[in-house]
Amino acid sequence: MRRFSEKYRQKAKPGEMLFADLTPLIDMIFLLLIFFLLTSMAVRPSIPVDLPESGQGVSSTNQEIIVSINTEGNIWVGDKETAFSELKEAIQRQLPNSSGLVTISADRKIPYGTIIRLADIASQAGAKQIGFMVETPGY
Repeated sequence: MRRFSEKYRQKAKPGEMLFADLTPLIDMIFLLLIFFLLTSMAVRPSIPVDLPESGQGVSSTNQEIIVSINTEGNIWVGDKETAFSELKEAIQRQLPNSSGLVTISADRKIPYGTIIRLADIASQAGAKQIGFMVETPGY
C-alpha cells in the first residue's frame, strides 16, 4: 500500500529542478508586517510612571493631551520632554489638535502640590477639562 504523500509527490524529470512556491509565504509575511505596523501606531508612547490606584476610573476615547511626570520630576507633554517653564506653551501648541482635555499622569510619589501646579498651568493654557490618570485594579 502506498502512502498518500507518495501518491501526490511530484517527481523531477531528468535535468529538471523542483521548487516550492513561496508566494503564499511572502503574502503572509506582508500581512503580518502591515498588522504590526498598524497596531504599533495605535499604541500610545509610555513614560515609566507608577500610577496611583483607584477603585473607579473612566476610559477616555477623546483626543487628549497627556502630561506625564515621573519621580525624578521630568515632565513630558505627549512624548516630548519639556521643562516646567515651557509647559504652558507646550500645552497651548497641542490644544488646537485635541478635545481640550488634559490628562495628568503623575507618579504616586510626586508631591500633591506639584500635581496641583501642573493642573493650574494646564488650566492657564486653556484646557477645558483636566483629568488624572489612575490604575484600576483588575485591568
